[in-house]
Amino acid sequence: MRPRQIMPQPSESKPGLFNRFSRKNYDPAAAMNAPRMQELKASLAVLRARQWADRRERLLWLLPTYWPIALGLLMGAIAPELHAAAAAAGSWCVVLIFPFVLLAARPEIQAGGPITHALPAIMLYAQFPIEGWLARFILKRRTRISSVVVQVLLFHFLGIFELVLLSSGWSNLFAR
Repeated sequence: MRPRQIMPQPSESKPGLFNRFSRKNYDPAAAMNAPRMQELKASLAVLRARQWADRRERLLWLLPTYWPIALGLLMGAIAPELHAAAAAAGSWCVVLIFPFVLLAARPEIQAGGPITHALPAIMLYAQFPIEGWLARFILKRRTRISSVVVQVLLFHFLGIFELVLLSSGWSNLFAR
């Protein structure tokens, strides 16, 4: 008698033609939706790329509107040297250029604790960036540059006027 030949069993790594469809995890609806899902993923990738390009373009259009803040930060960085040059020119020059620094040093400002002594140094660096932020805020309303300059100078001269009012000569005049 001849020995019986045994047929090899199909393995899971290489399923046979009909064994592929007889798996337990096979979902015909998922198989039909697979091309649609791939198309959806591709469309979402294109949409995200367009949104990123739009954001980048908006950022490039908005970036030039931040020039007043950048100029204020630059002026704030060189403020100590500018303050030394103004002090060398005279006390009236310091009053004209740095009124908020002098206001922060006034004894009437009682912030309390160590901040009272640090406030003039903080204002020395922060005065010009604050004025730059104010200029950018005004420029967002689509006004002319001359109008922005006038409004920032008005803000600056209000600080000077307050400093003059707090000085001893003027306070005696208004106290009567």
